[in-house]
Amino acid sequence: MTKGQRAMVAAKARILRIQTVGEAAEAVNVSTGGVDHASIVLAHGPDLAAEVLAGRVTSGVLPLDKAYEEARKRKAE
Repeated sequence: MTKGQRAMVAAKARILRIQTVGEAAEAVNVSTGGVDHASIVLAHGPDLAAEVLAGRVTSGVLPLDKAYEEARKRKAE
């Protein structure tokens, strides 16, 4: 799994298991910032989160940072 995919898994686990950002990040060896970004994507672009998790990130189509940028735009609207 890529870092973006691991961050997305951590963000989902954080919601389901009521973990802190730090605990979720440590569990999958990613930064807390990555989990924060993934959390924003989950909240404001679940369709984008699905694309990141589906592995489209490996083809360069939608890495977590691009999904995060789009989710922030949606949040601002």
